Amino acid sequence: MEAALAVEERDLQESLNQSRDKTRRLVGESFDLAALAAHRRHASQIRKRRNEIREAREGWKVEIERRTQRLEQTEQKVKILEKLRDKQHARFQEEEQRRETKRLDEAARPATDGTALDALGTNR
Repeated sequence: MEAALAVEERDLQESLNQSRDKTRRLVGESFDLAALAAHRRHASQIRKRRNEIREAREGWKVEIERRTQRLEQTEQKVKILEKLRDKQHARFQEEEQRRETKRLDEAARPATDGTALDALGTNR
């Protein structure tokens, strides 16, 4: 039994040595638990920072969408105001045209209301 335990112990030690060698090849020349712990802390900080960046990015997406909607609403209001301005300007021009026509009609009337005919002597 002792021989069987010795063989098993030797096999376990050989397996442990192979595992250690494999880990050293992966990690470097020496296996340092402190370095591994530092690496894990650093990786954790990187993941945390990555998540913070993702959350910030999502926040900015929401803010951009909100501002885009506000901009679209403002553009609609501007278009409405421009149409109103154009209509008011057209109405003003029509009113100005009517006033000008009325003024010209009034200026032309005295020449045709009979006083001009009297001056010609046709209304005797």
